[in-house]
Amino acid sequence: MLAEIAIAFLLQPTPTPDSMETRTLHVSIIDEDGRTARGVLPEDLVVIEDGVAREVVRVSPDMRKLKAALVIDSSAAMSADYRLHVFDPLVGFLRRLPDNARFTIWTTGDRPTMILDDADDVGLALSALKRVMPSGGSALYDAVDEALDNLVEREGRRLALIVVSATGAELSSRDEPRARWNAERRGDVMIFSVLAHGSGVLPTSAAIGATPDTFERPPRHGFVLDALARESGGLFEEILTFMGVDRSLSRIAADLAGAHVLSYRAPPGDAPRETTVEAARPSLRVRVHDRRRRH
Repeated sequence: MLAEIAIAFLLQPTPTPDSMETRTLHVSIIDEDGRTARGVLPEDLVVIEDGVAREVVRVSPDMRKLKAALVIDSSAAMSADYRLHVFDPLVGFLRRLPDNARFTIWTTGDRPTMILDDADDVGLALSALKRVMPSGGSALYDAVDEALDNLVEREGRRLALIVVSATGAELSSRDEPRARWNAERRGDVMIFSVLAHGSGVLPTSAAIGATPDTFERPPRHGFVLDALARESGGLFEEILTFMGVDRSLSRIAADLAGAHVLSYRAPPGDAPRETTVEAARPSLRVRVHDRRRRH
């Protein structure tokens, strides 16, 4: 594939520098072991716009400070797994965030609750996470909307929302998040989600006032979270059990830490319909962040 791209690139007419414009992409670059790639050079990458190869002229780490919001499902569906399989991976994830990152932590429960606001101290996060006692229903979608509203006010930073949720009866989130249909509410926030099939069981008290179809309705968390990830340039992972949450959060942390800004030359004109980035070095893995771009 790369050989064909190189041949196509060489056969193209050579535009003069004055006739070209510089375009920018935000990407993550990691190595084959899932760690942040180091020493990436422009010649290691090729941008493909609508099937046409473009020359990369600059690639450098994204120096914007990261502001992240972590939304944790604290419903009864998480009760059997939180302490055993989720707590330690959450703390480990925060420790792997880039230097100078700041984070806010939310829980869902029966209503969205911010349990830590705009911190950079993992010790404070550890204390806040220890106080989480999963029970009741899940206002997941409301928590997503409130966390996004809080994030989009942070100008000048790289923004990310990370959701860790269990599947289960959706008692408190009967409607999709408003951000699902309103791109302006999402702003430039990348949305990452880990959805696991939890083993918790909703207590009888949580079902008071619920109609039978509440429990029979198939959960839509996966569909909604996947759509938000694709539309925002983030990632969605659905796992069978929470035993895999550490691996999923490690991949998300590597993606955030591997953020780069890539500049390339292209003839002036309309924006391309489809843009991909190919790595000439086999050990590199590149993912395009920009919305409406193919990964």
